Amino acid sequence: MNDNRAGRGGRYLQRIHRFIPAPLQQDAAVTARAGNVVNAAVMAGTAGPLYALACWLLGLQTAAVEIMPCCACMLMAPAVLRATGCIPAARELSPTAP
Repeated sequence: MNDNRAGRGGRYLQRIHRFIPAPLQQDAAVTARAGNVVNAAVMAGTAGPLYALACWLLGLQTAAVEIMPCCACMLMAPAVLRATGCIPAARELSPTAP
């Protein structure tokens, strides 16, 4: 029997670590902090459109339209982290990040 429980989680973590520059991966605490920022940005950025849809269906069109650019901004956080290596800069793009 093939035990593949860590398969999906392992692939997800590998993708998260692609956005963390090598110098930040030298310290486990810094790597965890950077991973949390990437994870929070991806979760918020991908769940946001569903929230915008719910707002739109409730008649809150202005809120729905404002949410979408915020989602795009949040999804830029991993790329900013990769490009700059600066956790605070990436964290500022994702207000949900710890």
